[in-house]
Amino acid sequence: MAGNVAEWVQDYYSENSYRAPAQKNPMGPAAGKERVLRGGSFQSGEDELRVARRSRMEPIKAEGYLGFRVVVK
Repeated sequence: MAGNVAEWVQDYYSENSYRAPAQKNPMGPAAGKERVLRGGSFQSGEDELRVARRSRMEPIKAEGYLGFRVVVK
């Protein structure tokens, strides 16, 4: 899956999200300007092609290297 598109996730971005002690699935703030992106894309360098990569961007941006996955339970 790594290298296709970077994935939008539901969380808003906060630099402090991971500063608390280890948590299972830490949530970001309830609101914000930027959303979290996970992973790398076909335009990423090899150091960015990992599932744990976390970056941010305003969700109004549209780029060919950004996408999302639909999860159905």
